[in-house]
Amino acid sequence: MENLICLRNIVKKYYIGSENELEVLHGINLDIREGEFTSIVGESGSGKSTLMNIIGLLDRPTEGTYEMKGIDVDGLSDDELSDVRNRQIGFVFQTYNLIPRMSALANVEVPMLYARIPRKEREEKAQHLLEMVGMQDRMMHRPDELSGGQKQRVAIARAIANNPSLLLADEPTGALDSKTGQRIMDIFHRLHEEQHKTILLITHSQPLAEETERILTLKDGQIVGERVGSGSAGSADAEKAKISAKDVPATEKGDSSHKEAASFHAEHLGADKTEDAEDGIIFLELDDKGKMREEEAGHAD
Repeated sequence: MENLICLRNIVKKYYIGSENELEVLHGINLDIREGEFTSIVGESGSGKSTLMNIIGLLDRPTEGTYEMKGIDVDGLSDDELSDVRNRQIGFVFQTYNLIPRMSALANVEVPMLYARIPRKEREEKAQHLLEMVGMQDRMMHRPDELSGGQKQRVAIARAIANNPSLLLADEPTGALDSKTGQRIMDIFHRLHEEQHKTILLITHSQPLAEETERILTLKDGQIVGERVGSGSAGSADAEKAKISAKDVPATEKGDSSHKEAASFHAEHLGADKTEDAEDGIIFLELDDKGKMREEEAGHAD
């Protein structure tokens, strides 16, 4: 398998040049191969979030090189990085970050909208993706009408909408009870085994990490260990991932507000790429059922 991600001597510093200068990552070297299911495990303060932000192109390293699919991303502009995030990386986070006023279907459509996929095509694909994660009976429900597990399944469908090269999951079961969390992990296993998705799981949970093919241990900003995981689901039957909409209610530690969801879409889905009106800015509107309408300035039907 070829390398999808190649990090060499990655250093991340904050407050550079001040007396409070802080180095969080200390010369990280990491290869993620195509089709691999890898986990990075570490305690709070180990540097997991900082490393995830760099891999997800949300932040730039202070030193070192980062290549994705053989391209040095350090030379890309902010708009180019935004485009790569939208098309090459799918994000799944603990707090779901769904747009509250949008239906599940509309939420899954959003990254395809930013990628300029025609309306009919993106709606059909969003329906297919929601069916794939067992949400066919909840497509028109809004986030406040869904359990935590259902929200996370919608978030997974959204993350793979543009068929990204990398699925980046940061504590995706952290806000869920153990049974619902295992169902979410089963979906990741199906994506890996059936669609050969490259998945990078960031977690503090050793049991979850054990389910991946390769386990990297991060401590004090350095990778201090690497070992082989089982690469298989912890539940008896992975088909339970494709369950009906009767989720076990989640033990929620937090949910996305309008502001958090907007920030997520701006940073992770490419929405921060703006254009002049004559080139066609996309405006989102919702009907009374939470279904998305949009008008493109200069491209009216």
